Amino acid sequence: MSVDATPNTGAPAIPHPAWRLPLLGDILGVNVRTPLQNSVSIGRELGPIFERNVVGNRFVFVSGADMVADLSDESRFAKHLAPGVKALRGIGGDGLFTAYNSEPNWAKAHNLLAPAFSQTAMRSYHRTMLDVAGELVAYWDRHGTDSPIDVSADMTKLTLETIGRTGFSYSFDSFEREEQHPFVKAMIGTLSHSQRTTFLKSTALGRRLARRADQRDDVRKAYMAEVVTR
Repeated sequence: MSVDATPNTGAPAIPHPAWRLPLLGDILGVNVRTPLQNSVSIGRELGPIFERNVVGNRFVFVSGADMVADLSDESRFAKHLAPGVKALRGIGGDGLFTAYNSEPNWAKAHNLLAPAFSQTAMRSYHRTMLDVAGELVAYWDRHGTDSPIDVSADMTKLTLETIGRTGFSYSFDSFEREEQHPFVKAMIGTLSHSQRTTFLKSTALGRRLARRADQRDDVRKAYMAEVVTR
């Protein structure tokens, strides 16, 4: 989680990686391709709670079960948008994941989605989920003997195909077509762009460097909006 709070000077310091640099923070050892795995590795060394500071953005990581339970106490803690999630408001607006805790659509989105995750509802589309999983296995059977399997990319296909069929009765033909469906390609491109440029835009120079990438992203967003509103 990222932190937006008044520091408690009486509290013990939270551990952080060694070799913190002025202005840049804890960037040494950061792997931009696998940031989560990188943080998990650091957590094994620093313990159940530690912090990382990246270009002025402070993140506190908690992995201990007791601490996670404590942070889940809604009487003392509220949802906060980390920079990576906040960047997605450009495509998600005040949707379920991107709404601030005080925005009414946070509750509305939850109330709309909750019935879809009831046991009865899930039974109704369980067959569809099995069909998609079967297509993934068949895809691996066809291609796994000739080339390495990109599990991460295939899990993304599985997720989007399942959401498309169960939520919108639409198939992206994820395991049949050679190239990504244009909508999927645009969405993944926008998500990747948001994550890549989150910290780059923390400085004026970074914002200038990201300008051309932002223009390409605007084209992707316009295409997705046009598809959704058809």
